[in-house]
Amino acid sequence: MTKLSRVFLCIFMLLILSPVFAQEKIIFVAEEHVPYIGSELPKQGYVHQLVSEAFERVGYQLDVTYYPAARARMLASVGKVDGILPVYYSDHLLDTFLFSNPFPGNVIGLLKKKQNPANIVIQANKTLFENLQELSQFQFSLVRGSSAEQLLEPASFLSKQYALNDLLNIDKLYANRMDFAVIDKLTAGDLIVSKRPHMIGQLEFIYPPLAAQQFHVAFNKNKPDALERVDL
Repeated sequence: MTKLSRVFLCIFMLLILSPVFAQEKIIFVAEEHVPYIGSELPKQGYVHQLVSEAFERVGYQLDVTYYPAARARMLASVGKVDGILPVYYSDHLLDTFLFSNPFPGNVIGLLKKKQNPANIVIQANKTLFENLQELSQFQFSLVRGSSAEQLLEPASFLSKQYALNDLLNIDKLYANRMDFAVIDKLTAGDLIVSKRPHMIGQLEFIYPPLAAQQFHVAFNKNKPDALERVDL
């Protein structure tokens, strides 16, 4: 047997004798929510990297497919996938989902055109509901199925319009089709700089924000092992 043949034989024996540790795949859906998570972000963003590494440590391989927010929520709700990320905690979702421990989230507020003369004040000493009641004369745009919609869901008295994604949400605001876009501060800044640079200096975020929320991973509670996985 030649020296080269012996090398190949050794490699072959190592491969067939080495144990194979196959990771179980866990399937989630998400919306493109830059800069937190997205298919074009480095390592798919902070949320994907954090959750992926947490699962890998206990033998799971995270597989995330991106959809518009409303479709992602629907797929997770009916059990087509194991869950959805990231989401806010909400009592309204407890019938369907189990929530992970919280981790740092986003800042939802109102974006407006600078030329908009509306003089509004978000008062820190009032609840979100009380602040929104004082804004009932205005029109708002938000993404259907998004964390912003989840936040404003109890405020049925508001005039709301819906966009497919946050970029279209900003476009509707810029086109004067509503008074305010309800959006995460960093998401708005990232999209304006990267996708709509002509809007730089034309829009402004109102302070203080409506809410600073923590993220969660939501597991469909009817899926096998959901209770075990939520404690990972």
